[in-house]
Amino acid sequence: MTKKKFVLLLVFFTVLTVNVVADSNIEIREVRTPSIVEKGQSFTVNTTVANLGSYNKNITVTAEALDQKKVSDSKRVKSGKKESFNLSFTTRMKDSGEFPIEIKAESRNAYDNTVVRRRISDIEGFFEFKPREPLVNTDIKIKGRLENRDLRTNPKGLEAELYMGNEYLGKVTTDEQGVFEKYYYTENVGSRTVKLVKNGETLMEKRIYIDAAVETRKESLREDIFKGRDGEICFENKLTGVEKGFLTFKTVVPEEFEETKEVYRDGQTVCFTAPNSVVGDYEGKVVLESEDGRHTDRQSFSYSVGEKRLEIKFDKNSVYRENGKVVAPITLKNRDRGEVNTWITLETDLGILSKPSPVKVGGRSEKTVELVFEEELGRHLVDVTVKSSQDRDTKELVLDVEETKNVFTGLITLVERGFGTGSSKVVGGLILLFLGYVAVSKITAPKPLEPLY
Repeated sequence: MTKKKFVLLLVFFTVLTVNVVADSNIEIREVRTPSIVEKGQSFTVNTTVANLGSYNKNITVTAEALDQKKVSDSKRVKSGKKESFNLSFTTRMKDSGEFPIEIKAESRNAYDNTVVRRRISDIEGFFEFKPREPLVNTDIKIKGRLENRDLRTNPKGLEAELYMGNEYLGKVTTDEQGVFEKYYYTENVGSRTVKLVKNGETLMEKRIYIDAAVETRKESLREDIFKGRDGEICFENKLTGVEKGFLTFKTVVPEEFEETKEVYRDGQTVCFTAPNSVVGDYEGKVVLESEDGRHTDRQSFSYSVGEKRLEIKFDKNSVYRENGKVVAPITLKNRDRGEVNTWITLETDLGILSKPSPVKVGGRSEKTVELVFEEELGRHLVDVTVKSSQDRDTKELVLDVEETKNVFTGLITLVERGFGTGSSKVVGGLILLFLGYVAVSKITAPKPLEPLY
C-alpha cells in the first residue's frame, strides 16, 4: 500500500512539471525599438505578444536594459489574439556601444522570452575659440558643436555644463544644429582646459592658452595746445602677465618727433610733451611693447595746435630805473577778437604771487604791465605766467642788477599802464627776500614796507 501511494505521487508531480513547460503558448511576435539610440535620450521598447492558447490569458511583459528593469501592466489577451506593450528606457551619458534588451512575456502558467541588441551612438564634438589665440583681459567666444556619430544627427536641446578648468561658466543648450555659444572674459594668463560635462560625464574637452597682453589708450589731452607752448598727451597702459614695457610716442605729420619711455606697472599713465612748433593738425601713433618684444599694442592719435591767443612779450632792454626802483615792463598781447580777463602769476625760488583781480586786455590789442622792484641786487630770475580762460603763456625774465653790500628786502609790484597815457596804478605786490653778500658778517634787519595795492 505504501509503495503504491509513492508511485502515484511521483506521477502527479511529473505531470505538473510537464504541464508548465508544455503549455507555453505565449509568443513574442515582434519587438520594435530604434536600432541606434542617442546618449541621454529616452526610447521605447514596443513588444507584440500573441496568445496561441485555447483560452484567454492575463499577460505581463518585463524588459531589462542598461541596469534598468521595467514591468508593464497586465493585459488580458484573448485566445488567438495579440497585444502590444510599451516600456520606456533612458540612456545615460556614460553608456556607449552595443547593449542587450532582455524581454519576457508571461502569464500564470506560460511565458516566452527573447533578447534584442541595440547600439548607443557616440557623441562627437569640437570647440572653436574666437580669437584663436586669445589674450588676457579680452572676451573669448566659445562655440561648440555636437553630433551623434552613428546617426549623423545633431542632438537638439541637449543641456550640459561648461567649465574653464575648474571654473563653472554656466549651462549651455544645443540648438537644432547641435551648436551652443558662450562668452568668457579672460583674467589670468596660462593654459586651461575647456570641458563640456553632462551628468558628471565629459562629452568633449579642449586645451586653450591665454597669452599675456599689453594695452595702451589715449587718456587725455592735459590742456589745449598752442604754437610754442608745451602741452601734454597722456596714455594709460595695462600690463598683464608682463613685468615691463616701453611706450614709444611718434608724430609724422606735420613734423616728425619720437620719444620712448618705460612702463613698469599695470595702470601706469605716461605723458609726452606734444610737438607744437607748427599750427595745424598733428597725426601720430603710440606703440606699447613688452620688454621681450612678444607683445605689442598700437594706437593712432591726433591733436591740433592752434595759434597762440595770449602772449607775453618782454624785452630785457626795456628794464629801467625809476626813483631807486627797478622796473621791468611786460606786454600782454590778445589775438582774440573779444576782450579777455587775464590773471598774472609771478614765481621765483622764494615765493609765488598771484594777482587776485584780472587784467583786462581788449580784443586784438596789447596792454603793458610793469614789475617794480623796490631794491636791486644781483641776477634775478622771475617766471611770469599770464592765463585766460582760453590760453596761457609763461615767460622767464632775467634781471641783471649790480650787486651791493647790503642785505635788503625787495617788494615786487604789478603796475598796469595804459597806452599813451603815462599814468599808472598799482595792482598787486609780493614781498620777496633776497640775500646779498655782507662785508661785515652781520645781517641787518629788513625795514617793513607797506603793500602798494
